[in-house]
Amino acid sequence: MYEVPLLFCPPWINKYYIMDLAPGKSLIERPVQHGHTSLAISYRNPDASMSGLGFRDYLFQGPLDAVRAVRDIRGAPAVNTVSVCLGGTLTALGLAYNAAAGDESIHSATFIDTHTDFTEPGLLGVFTDEATIAGLEKQMAKKGFLDSAKMARTFNALRANDLIFSYVFNNWLLGNQPPSFDLLAWNADSTRMPAKMHSEYLRSCYLRNEFARGEFEIDGKRLDPGLVDIDSYVLAAVDDHVVPWTSSYKTTQLLGGHNRFMLSNSGHIAGIVNPPNPKAKHWVNDTVDGDPQPPAPAVDRGSVGPQISTDASMPDTALGNRLASRLTPNH
Repeated sequence: MYEVPLLFCPPWINKYYIMDLAPGKSLIERPVQHGHTSLAISYRNPDASMSGLGFRDYLFQGPLDAVRAVRDIRGAPAVNTVSVCLGGTLTALGLAYNAAAGDESIHSATFIDTHTDFTEPGLLGVFTDEATIAGLEKQMAKKGFLDSAKMARTFNALRANDLIFSYVFNNWLLGNQPPSFDLLAWNADSTRMPAKMHSEYLRSCYLRNEFARGEFEIDGKRLDPGLVDIDSYVLAAVDDHVVPWTSSYKTTQLLGGHNRFMLSNSGHIAGIVNPPNPKAKHWVNDTVDGDPQPPAPAVDRGSVGPQISTDASMPDTALGNRLASRLTPNH
């Protein structure tokens, strides 16, 4: 068994068990099988009583308090974290907060499909302009939270062909029953958002990009991501529509310390539930610089990197060669 325990930090927008979906499809199962003591945060599905909780509350009562609890349980001086999507955004804030305080309770951090710099917001940028956020705030003020159905509709709209119109065609027009599918069952298990926290998150991250600009404040003190000096491992998915992989890559430029980048095939969710299989591919990069996509090198494409599939789940040949120019292929 490894001495340093592993803490899994999920996004609060989705249920944590996307990281522990089923035997053989579990991100948590793998480290457990390889000798890592693994624990996970599970967020309460908020109601009106939590309407006043803000971003600071989620930071201190989420990953920072969970780190304390794991250290107490295991008697360990520090923990390693594995964070997914917004769980990674929150963990990055916690790392910067700890760095300013001289707190070394997090030994290393892994970020999966995570925004820390929101200059490339992906498809969600369509729903995060000033007018849309102001409208959401009016809706949330009535109940104290954003209803789970509204949140689910937003994410379904990002993949309308797969998550809306395919059901209209197959279920309503053809009368077929939807197949039993673990990912879809998880997707239907949606959550609510506390009004204050959700407003602060949308405005601080999507509208103002405060953390990347060094302007995010906790208790009146600005957080400096450059002060983070631990090892970080950044994993992105090439077809991610929520967090474009080039946005995930920006974490390697934002945080101090040694950063390693890996790009996997598949999308935002299937990239997490992506166990070893014959179709799985990934590219690794131990030397990161500011540009994730340099111009294609003047070489024979057939001799560069892996063979790039024309399947929709893989990047096109041009992108594949740009990746291959700086990322080492693995299968």
